[in-house]
Amino acid sequence: MKILSSLFICIFLTVPVFAEETVLTLPEAIAIALRDNPNIRLQAEDLEKSKNKIKESQAGLWPTISAVAGESLVRNLYDDDLTQVTTQISAKQYLYKGGKTSNAIAQSEFLAQASEALLQKTRIETALAVKKSFFHPASGPRICSIE
Repeated sequence: MKILSSLFICIFLTVPVFAEETVLTLPEAIAIALRDNPNIRLQAEDLEKSKNKIKESQAGLWPTISAVAGESLVRNLYDDDLTQVTTQISAKQYLYKGGKTSNAIAQSEFLAQASEALLQKTRIETALAVKKSFFHPASGPRICSIE
C-alpha cells in the first residue's frame, strides 16, 4: 500500500503543470481594473452614503410623530389593586427653523456631487493607469533582445 501511494504521489507531483497565458484586450483589462479596484468600491460606498445623507436631511421637512404608553399597577397598598394607564401622542411640524433644514439639504447635495466627482476621478485615473501599463514598451512583445 505504501508503494502504491508513493508511486501515485510521484506520478502526480512530477507531472508538469502548464499555466495558460491569458491575453486581455484593452477594454477587458480596463473592465477588470474598474471592477476589482478597492478605491473605486470605497468611493462608490461614499457616494451611496452621501445620497442617503440627502434623504436624511430632507426628513426635517416632514412632521414628527411620537407616541408614549405606560401602565402602572399598585398592589398591597390598598384593599383593591390599582391600575393606571397613560397614553400620549404628539405631532410636530416646524414651519421655519431659520434655514437650518434647507441649508442641511443643500450641503448634503453638494457633498454628494463632490463624492460623485471623486468617484469619476478615481475611475478615470484607474483607466489611465491601465492604458499606461498596457501600452508601456516593456510590457509588449520583445522585438529584439540584447545579449
